[in-house]
Amino acid sequence: MYVRAGSNTPSTLAVAWCRIWHIDNSQCVPWRAVPKYLSQIFIHIPKLEEGIVKKSILQDKYPVFALELNKSETDFKTADEIIDHLKARIEDHTAARFIAVFDHYAHTESLEDGEISTDILDAKNIVFCFGIALPTASVMAVRPRSIGVTEMADTFVINFLEAPMPVANTAMENWAMALRNAHETV
Repeated sequence: MYVRAGSNTPSTLAVAWCRIWHIDNSQCVPWRAVPKYLSQIFIHIPKLEEGIVKKSILQDKYPVFALELNKSETDFKTADEIIDHLKARIEDHTAARFIAVFDHYAHTESLEDGEISTDILDAKNIVFCFGIALPTASVMAVRPRSIGVTEMADTFVINFLEAPMPVANTAMENWAMALRNAHETV
């Protein structure tokens, strides 16, 4: 289990990290034994202690951050209202550029063999880019970014794929968290 430097007691964040990455106690090591690159990854896991934004691995390979927001916790009533709010945050950001809104629900519904869970009322992606540099051609594979907004009867699910750029992850996390009780944070 990861522990605070100089301690044998696991931190709350370390326990959460091990659970998220499905690491059992025998595979965890003391924090001081973690290679530098892993400690940098560890540091950028957002808000696990508060339980606000959760990180999971989709299909055993895609790191996804998600916020499940009860409708009673926000002033937003529809996925479209949340998309409009996120678009304003993107347009306010100095390095982000809005690209499009993709109506995933309408697209899937229009397909002859399209399937949509009966729990889902609406599903849209807001597509944008944080590209502040083009150091190699390979960065194009992880751009642009998108935030998914899925509306259910009593909740909204806001999720996004982890970006290779911590600044982008922090901005997307902050935008998602600002949706909770938005009247207090806008």
